[in-house]
Amino acid sequence: MKLKKIFSSIALTLAISSILTVQQISAIRIVSASTDETVKVWDLAKQPDQPGYCTTLTGHAKEVSSAAFCPTNQNIIVSASHDKTVRVWGLTQPEGQECIRTLTGHTNWVKSAEFCPTNEDKIVSASNDKTVRVWDLTQPEGQECIRTLKDHTRRVTSVKFYPTNEDKIISASSDGTVRVWDLTQPEGQECIRTLKGHTRAVVSSAFCPTNEDKIVSASSDGTVRVWDLKQPEGQECIRILKNHTRNARSAEFCPTNENKIVWISDNNIVKVWDLTQPEGQVRTLKEHTDWVNSVKFCPTNEDKIVSASNDDSVRVWDLTKKSGQTGYCTVLTGHIDPKTSQITSHNGPVLYAEFAPAPLQSKFEKEDQDEKIGYMLHENQYNPGKAQVNLYDGPEITKLKAYKSLLVNL
Repeated sequence: MKLKKIFSSIALTLAISSILTVQQISAIRIVSASTDETVKVWDLAKQPDQPGYCTTLTGHAKEVSSAAFCPTNQNIIVSASHDKTVRVWGLTQPEGQECIRTLTGHTNWVKSAEFCPTNEDKIVSASNDKTVRVWDLTQPEGQECIRTLKDHTRRVTSVKFYPTNEDKIISASSDGTVRVWDLTQPEGQECIRTLKGHTRAVVSSAFCPTNEDKIVSASSDGTVRVWDLKQPEGQECIRILKNHTRNARSAEFCPTNENKIVWISDNNIVKVWDLTQPEGQVRTLKEHTDWVNSVKFCPTNEDKIVSASNDDSVRVWDLTKKSGQTGYCTVLTGHIDPKTSQITSHNGPVLYAEFAPAPLQSKFEKEDQDEKIGYMLHENQYNPGKAQVNLYDGPEITKLKAYKSLLVNL
């Protein structure tokens, strides 16, 4: 009898917990997106001169706005581009054949795309065509778009799934709002909350991984706002950070500390804030020589940050170091200009970069002579102290779809 027919979800969770010894390792991969029309994947466990240190994915016809790992399988990546497409990449595919799906339907630049943290078949994307689209990879090619959300009145700049609910989404827009969507609502009525307060375009919004009622947003009005969805409508904004003199371009919570935020503005400065402090500001990072476009914490180490900039670089920061110390700021080496011999990460401005969710361990257990069940464990960055378990039929654990995903205690 097949294993998946024997155990209930609870029993299966207990069985997996008992047979696997989970050993956490640090996130060692980074993905980046650039105006040079490429996505690059960096393996920080290797040296720059070693094969596999930097993998370049080509296929987009215009600049790539964003790229993100699948939270449950870091061999799968989704990217968004100004060529109006969303692409899904498989890093285990042969070189030149990594693009395994192209999603079409947006009528203008696609600015953001990401996988659902709890369902790797679902993707959400945001576009300058003023829409948010939800995609289902189990649908036939050309029919993947299962929902189009249309309430924003100007371009949509970023979009994310709720950490623990595949039916809820947040988006930010140039119309000055952050919107919360519920996909269980009838078509046309999906927007259940509109957060107002910014006076200009909102360029990013993100959930707090340790408290999904909290949202942080960054705006070209020069402010970062912290919102609490438990507050009454119209009173959700609980904190306004104003220390920038120019546009705020990106902001996000620390995955392990809801009182810590990293953010950037239309200059080359990254700032880390502690919301428990009166002035808030903790650290200023100044090594970039042009505008910084994105900044992300490492999901497993709040002292590590990755940033992407118009100076063509991806930089990894270690907050335990001081400026000038070895390891304080590392530039990822992916391109050498043949004319100037300058070393950069991309051959053009880098628009986005993020760490991969860290895998913990993978192992196979033989259930009978006819079947092997593959177990792959990942740290679940939205549920500290737990691991995501994906179960696969057969030994190929890098394929796109698992038949069951569970959380187990570490």
